[in-house]
Amino acid sequence: LVRTLTKRDPDLQIRVMAGPRDPGELNRWYNLPDDPHFSDYGVEQYAKAVGAVVVERLSGNARAASR
Repeated sequence: LVRTLTKRDPDLQIRVMAGPRDPGELNRWYNLPDDPHFSDYGVEQYAKAVGAVVVERLSGNARAASR
């Protein structure tokens, strides 16, 4: 889907926000195995990551996202 969208509009900037790869950390981000929704911890981690991307985009500074 991302490739299709960016092919249609080359100016479209989509960043894949992948979650943790470690199974233990993945279970902390989500309410797995019973519920696939974010846990409170997972929402907090995702919000921090999205916030860093917003700061990066608004400031034009790639280093801002690593804070």
